[in-house]
Amino acid sequence: MAADPANDIKTFLLHIDVSNKALLGTIRHWGNIKVAFDERSVWVKDLTIEQVRSIAIQSMPFKKIFYAKGQLLFAEDSLVPTGKIPSSLLWSPADRSLPIEMPKPNHNFFGINEKINIKIMPSEVVKQPFALLISETEAAKYILGAPKIRLEQLSWTVFGKKALIIGSPMLPVSGQVFWKNGDALLPAGYDFEFPILHQTIVETGNPKGENWMIWQENSDFSFVPKSAFKPLSRSSWRLTFSQI
Repeated sequence: MAADPANDIKTFLLHIDVSNKALLGTIRHWGNIKVAFDERSVWVKDLTIEQVRSIAIQSMPFKKIFYAKGQLLFAEDSLVPTGKIPSSLLWSPADRSLPIEMPKPNHNFFGINEKINIKIMPSEVVKQPFALLISETEAAKYILGAPKIRLEQLSWTVFGKKALIIGSPMLPVSGQVFWKNGDALLPAGYDFEFPILHQTIVETGNPKGENWMIWQENSDFSFVPKSAFKPLSRSSWRLTFSQI
């Protein structure tokens, strides 16, 4: 079998139509790449073979991959040049060429969700559980009979019509599990679409760090004041729900 000439080339280029530049959001944090624009296209250079073969690139529609020899462009699996790198391109780091803009947030509480352009996406990375959202009925079955020592490391508050319990070890009760990313609580199995920006996202939405940002799988979120949480105990549970 003939050797793949592209495997001997360390630098690759990606080309997409400028109307699809949002697709590059998933790779803008790669520090080695440069980006340039012309009237109709976006070019990305200095990609490594590992990056070209990554899920982020391979799952990107409407793309073209090239490798270069001098100023000549070759299709990824071809020995015949298909054109030249445009000489007029001005290259700059990806995070500078592809800024992400976030709307100014409104600080809403308890059941009032705010939608922003930042999304959370399914993730295969396992994270340590931190919070549990559970119905009053299901939680009471365990809490009202649990020993004090089993509850004293936990805090809780009412969130909508359910109980939101934080801390560890988590109660052995079925409910919606969240993990902690700064002041953000994300559903288990999800992460920010752009994980590298998680600190910016949290600081922008919660600049004083006074709230937990509770995210749902549809990328809506709510704020819950940290001051609303109290130690979990049988007495605090009975007192709270007797008043609701």
